[in-house]
Amino acid sequence: MMKASQFAEGWASLSPIKLRELVRTVVETITVDDERVVALLKPAELSTILLGEKCNLPEARQPGAIELRIDAKLRRAGKGIRLVVGGGVVEKPDGQMVALLRDAHATREALLSGRDETIDAMSQRLGVNRDILSARMRLTYLAPDIVRTLVFGRPPEGLSPAGLLSSCKDLPHDWQLQRAVLGIETH
Repeated sequence: MMKASQFAEGWASLSPIKLRELVRTVVETITVDDERVVALLKPAELSTILLGEKCNLPEARQPGAIELRIDAKLRRAGKGIRLVVGGGVVEKPDGQMVALLRDAHATREALLSGRDETIDAMSQRLGVNRDILSARMRLTYLAPDIVRTLVFGRPPEGLSPAGLLSSCKDLPHDWQLQRAVLGIETH
């Protein structure tokens, strides 16, 4: 296991040539289709790299290829197509969606605090269109999983912050119906 520990600590610092040799040594095939990416690994070669010795099992007891799968979808991106792996999760939040939802909750808190008695009064005081304030208020009733989906960069294709704001005029309060209206898949 010492060899595996050393490998785990040092593989990221391998040169591109050594990484290519490693991949060619342990990967039997990689298949990409409309739904997933599948990599088949060679167990004997993998054990040699991780353990430092050839796997000495009789041929009949040799394990088959090790299959690694990850969900992936082909999505349109302008004039081209891109492969979105693992649901397309983006590491950092969508700043525009965060700002829109933050403003929505600030609007709600301001109205509930009692400073303005009505949304019309708030609209006049802030010099903001009443319809925009109403739309922001409706955004505060989104299902929590929808908010996560929007903030962490996995909104449905083409749903921008402006599109979300304009679509919330007809947004139902029922969370399941919200998912359907916004085109957000449930898992």
